[in-house]
This record gives sequence, structure tokens and C-alpha cells, in this order.
Amino acid sequence: MFSISYSQTHQHVISLIINMNNSLDLGNKSGTISDDACARILLEGPPPATRFQLEARIVICTLMVLITLVAILDNSLVIMIVCFNRSRRTKTNILVFSLAVADLLIALGPMPLSTYLMYTSLTWHIGDFVCLLLNSFDVYLCTLSIFHVSFMAIDRCLSVSYPFFYERVGKKSVILMLTTSWIAPIGFSFLPIMSELYRIGLEDWYACALPLGSTMGHCTFFANKTYSLATFMTFVICLIIIMVCYLKIFYEARKQAVQIRTLSVSDDGTSGKSVKQELKAAKTIGIILVAFCVCWLPSEIVTVANPFLGYKISDKVYGLVVWLGYVNSMLNPLIYYFSNRSYKESAKMLLLRLRARHIPSDALSMANIRHR
Repeated sequence: MFSISYSQTHQHVISLIINMNNSLDLGNKSGTISDDACARILLEGPPPATRFQLEARIVICTLMVLITLVAILDNSLVIMIVCFNRSRRTKTNILVFSLAVADLLIALGPMPLSTYLMYTSLTWHIGDFVCLLLNSFDVYLCTLSIFHVSFMAIDRCLSVSYPFFYERVGKKSVILMLTTSWIAPIGFSFLPIMSELYRIGLEDWYACALPLGSTMGHCTFFANKTYSLATFMTFVICLIIIMVCYLKIFYEARKQAVQIRTLSVSDDGTSGKSVKQELKAAKTIGIILVAFCVCWLPSEIVTVANPFLGYKISDKVYGLVVWLGYVNSMLNPLIYYFSNRSYKESAKMLLLRLRARHIPSDALSMANIRHR
């Protein structure tokens, strides 16, 4: 057996929680709920977490650490490529750079924290305020990543479908997208979580559970139906925007494929190369979209379904889909590498430059020029 399920001993665990709260003179948070009422509330609420045996925890944490390290390395590589290579500092790549920063922050924050909680068997020693703060950062960074993918789709749609308009407003639109991406997620994370609005309707459960959770229990995050629906609808809106943008892009791609074949040779192929570059960038971000849906859709569905199912979804399922979302932060740079030849060459030249220290800085730009 790799795990020990507490579902069969739920009542016994609740009794231990109440007895330990009393022995530590913690009581429940409100001070107005009796022990019998707390026992009933906890019994009807989210079940105790599954605790894995040491061998299973070592295997799971090893996998988590590997995913985290890969996410840190490949997102750092994207950031360095854009910083050290002038030819990569385009309007679209600024969004790519910002996405890499967001994914790197996920790899440096929520992923190591989740690994720590798994290794310590979900034990939390730091208190409720820190738990709220870290949950806020977790939701903020994940929402930040989702917003970036949405705005990258909009950017590609404008560039491919309305190139002349994009040339006039491209820089301003990118600034607006970046600003919105970094500020708007605060309304879905820090504001409702730090103010505990997401706990409305669950006050009694948190009042009974938090004494243990604040000192030696779990850093839990169970949201009410309103908050869960709001975050899910935000995700759905982003997904619809992305789908509409890519339907428009692929429609334009078919039209421009015909135009490429009929371009005059007198322009030295400049127009054809420009169109091909835009379509190649759109294809890369299209692959990112598929990865985005595969990684984030299960997490969003489980999160919104959990309160409507009485928070009975297994913590193992919940943890799995959350980490599937984290994996998306690792996949994005790998998609750039394997689907974009110029990015692959830039990455190779950067690694050679860091290793040999004698490759001229312009070599990175030359690599891109050769493969455009």
C-alpha cells in the first residue's frame, strides 16, 4: 500500500482534532461552536487528507523536484535568449518573455511549496495568515500564466489578420496586454483570498478546522461556490477568446498560403518571408494552446465541481490536476524549442556562448538571420 486512506476513520480523526484543540486550549476560531457541532460540520465537510507512506512520498517528491528543475532551467533560458539577443526582442517575444517570467515564478514558488507539503505529509507549521498569503500567490501566478496565453493569441490574431493596423498600434497593445496580465489577476487572488471572501458560507468549517490547521495541520484551500464559479467563468472566457483568435488565424493562414505562392519575385521574397514568419509564430502559439487546454482544463473543472459535490473529490485527484497545471509552466519553453527552428538555434548559440565565453554577442543574431 502506497497510501493510507482516512475516509474509513473520518470520525476518529475528527475526534482527535477536537481533543487536540481542547488540550492545546485552542478551541474553535469563533468560540461559539460546540464540540458536537464541530464534529458534525467536519464530518459533512472535506474529508481528511490522504497521507502517503514515506516510500511513496520520496518517489512523488523526486518527480516533483525534476519537473520543477526543468521548469526553472528552460524558462530561464527563454528569458536569457530574449535579453541577450536583440533580434528576438519583438513585440510578440516580449509577451513570450513575460510568460516565461510568470512560469519561472510558479517554478520558484508554488511548485517547491507543494513538494514541501507532500514530503512533510501535508503538515503546516507557519500559521493561517502565511497560508492565505501563499495561496494568494499561487492563484495569482496561475491566473497570470493563463492571461498571458490569452493575450498571446490576441497578439498573433492582430498580427496575422490585421497587419497594417497591428503595425500602428502593436507596441501600445502589447503594453496594455502586459499591464492587464500582471494587474487583473490580483482581483482573483489577493483581494478575495486575503479578505477571506472565498470562505463566505464555509465559516463554520474553517472555524472548527483552523485551530489545528493554524498550528500543526494543513494549509487548506476550499473555496465557496461563488468564488469557484467566478474563477471558472474567467477561464472559460479566456478559452473562448483563444479559440476565436485561432479560428481567425487559421482562416487567414489559408488565404495567405495562396498569396505566398503568387508573390512576385521582384520583392526578393521579403513579403513571403514576413508572412511565413507570422504564420510560424502563430503555429507555435497554437501548439502552446493545445498544451494549455490539456494542462489547465482538468484543474479548472475539478476546482469548480468540488464545492457542488460537497468537497468530496479526493485530495489525490485534486493534487494531480493542480500539478498538471504546473506542468504547463515547464512545457511552454520546450514547445518553443522543438517547434521553432530560429529559437532552437538561438538557444544553442546562447548555451555555447555561456560555455565557451568567446563567441561574439552578434553570433546569436546571425543564427536567427540564417534561419528566417
